[in-house]
Amino acid sequence: MKNHLFSKRGFANSMYNYNTFKNNIDEIRLEDRFVINTINQYSFILAEKDLLFKEALVNSDILLADGVGITFAELFLNGQKIKKIAGSDVHTHLLKQVELKKGKVFYIGSTTNTMLRVTNRITDEYPGIKHVGFICPPFADEMDLATTESIIEKVNKFAPDLLVVAMSAPKQEKWVFVNEHRLNTTTICCIGAAVDFFAHYNRPNKIFINIGIEWLIRLCREPNRLAKRYVIGGPIFIAKIIKFKFRKKLRAKT
Repeated sequence: MKNHLFSKRGFANSMYNYNTFKNNIDEIRLEDRFVINTINQYSFILAEKDLLFKEALVNSDILLADGVGITFAELFLNGQKIKKIAGSDVHTHLLKQVELKKGKVFYIGSTTNTMLRVTNRITDEYPGIKHVGFICPPFADEMDLATTESIIEKVNKFAPDLLVVAMSAPKQEKWVFVNEHRLNTTTICCIGAAVDFFAHYNRPNKIFINIGIEWLIRLCREPNRLAKRYVIGGPIFIAKIIKFKFRKKLRAKT
């Protein structure tokens, strides 16, 4: 299953054992089978408490730095300057790849209303994509066996070139990690809420993205959902990174 196409040249040095992708997004293609995950400060904090989630992220074929917190951490800890690649970026990039090969894309997650909007947008903007399929499993912290079997059956029958999983972290990453070997697809990409953005919102102006405050725009749009993640999670993340930096220096001296 695993294809470590990027393992020797595409990752930054380890940050808490997370090997984040540092190359250009154009080097990510649908030619090989691999799993793409993203990491931000929120998922980093969750993974430090959830061993299966951490294992899923660490074993990603491509792990994208989806947040300025992660790019800062790589620079601060390892002197590695890497680019933020958001879930929304890799989603549209991969859709273009599917269109070029006149392929198929299948989605797991979100709601029927959202997925119908996604399907309509793909039909309008990516007319070369042959088929779009989706399944919207029930919202739950854990997926039961019957639901898992139903999803796998539908995915394998559809046989997509791209499988997009949007069940939110850490559920989506753990589910893919456990079941990826049973899925008949080329590329698997876990992007969570990026599917909802694609369906319902336009991303902020590139100026805001380039200066690293896209998170602030999102916070203003969804304060109830994101306040805890950014206002509380931000300082916790920074404290962990600083603590790790000092430990790293102490180890170097001994």
